Amino acid sequence: MYSFRIQRQLFKLVPRTVYILQCNDADYYYIGITTNLERRLKEHQTGEGSAVFVKQHGGMFRLLNVYPAANEAIAKRLERSLTLEMVALYGSEYVAGANLYPWGTY
Repeated sequence: MYSFRIQRQLFKLVPRTVYILQCNDADYYYIGITTNLERRLKEHQTGEGSAVFVKQHGGMFRLLNVYPAANEAIAKRLERSLTLEMVALYGSEYVAGANLYPWGTY
């Protein structure tokens, strides 16, 4: 059995999926990363383990796009890039997590 530290390092190598949700009640967007898209979408729908952003909008959303990523590092870079792009298009108040990035740096 591997130590916790080695298990964590191996988990970082697991392929990820980056996805974009649009809340149905308004033009609010959520960009997320998961290792299991089907499970994660169910969590968003039921509110279990779901982001506060999606909970605030009743768990009603549509899946706009899905992007495969080879590992955690690539997925995080893609998520950041997509967030910056969505903020440029729709404004930071309409994109979940927009406040996590310094907006002068693309």
